[in-house]
Amino acid sequence: MRKFAQIVCLNLILIISSLAIFCVRASAHTELVNSMPAANEILASAPDHVTLTFGENLLVISGKTTNTLEVTNSQGDILSSEPVNVIGSEITTSLDSQRMVEGKYSVSYRIVAADGHPVKGSYVFTISKSVFRTPTPTAKDQIAKKSNQGYFERNARTFGIILTILALLISSIIYRNRKP
Repeated sequence: MRKFAQIVCLNLILIISSLAIFCVRASAHTELVNSMPAANEILASAPDHVTLTFGENLLVISGKTTNTLEVTNSQGDILSSEPVNVIGSEITTSLDSQRMVEGKYSVSYRIVAADGHPVKGSYVFTISKSVFRTPTPTAKDQIAKKSNQGYFERNARTFGIILTILALLISSIIYRNRKP
């Protein structure tokens, strides 16, 4: 009876670890993968639109405002136009570039991904006629973004594979050493 209980426990570990292999980001929501203009970008002239691209398609419900995208200046004046244009995973808004002068601008969004979860966020960009080069993301920026994930979240697949192999090995040892 004791061997049977051990095999059942190991099989449960095997099942749970196998699920960990395939459920790496089951609780994750979509995230912003690209933006034009980019976060912290310094532009020499005012853009005529802002486009954000997310990791999955955005939810569009006829007659309802499910996705918003707003651009404001440092005084809080709204420079973006309504309604926004949503195509697949992209959301775009037109800007009143005639009213945009040198300074910082804030891009705020609230989107609803196809999974039904709302996501909010914001970033800034700057217009400066004296700057001709825009900063590009460095490897250090990419590492910082990756480090925002938890240790288990980054390594769940590896843990799942290791636990599966261990459960299989221990199950086979117990099975081979059982008494007839």
